Amino acid sequence: MKHFILWGLTLAAVVLGGCSDDYDDTELRTGLNDLRDRVAKLETQLTKLNGEITTIDALVRKLESNVSVVKVEPGTDGKSYTIYFSDDTKAVIANGQDGAAGKDAPVIGVKEEDGVYYWAQTIDGKTTILEVDGQKLRVTAEVTPPPAVGRRRGLLGGEL
Repeated sequence: MKHFILWGLTLAAVVLGGCSDDYDDTELRTGLNDLRDRVAKLETQLTKLNGEITTIDALVRKLESNVSVVKVEPGTDGKSYTIYFSDDTKAVIANGQDGAAGKDAPVIGVKEEDGVYYWAQTIDGKTTILEVDGQKLRVTAEVTPPPAVGRRRGLLGGEL
């Protein structure tokens, strides 16, 4: 019984001695807040990018339907253009803010090959057709734009 009490007191002393208020988790909390901010910014950029992809998809549908551009008007903001089509529809395209933030980012667009339009990206002036599992990503009226552009490794310069 004496040994049991002695071991119990020793264990209690070790446990209580290990407890301390000296631990500073400021760096962890700062890092966590930084990650939250970065994820929020990425989500905003992806939402904008998916909207732009939808616009490109609409433009490709027009090309495949032999709809032509009637006129192009610059927007009042100086950063956008409205494209008017022969079927009485229009699309608005816009340039980024000051062109600095995305100047080195790949440009997502379409490329025609043998009468078929495919999703493509242009980096440093070189355009390549995007592929998934070795298959070219075809742009057609029946297929919706890729919903997760940027979530795959390499599309936006890294893994998200």
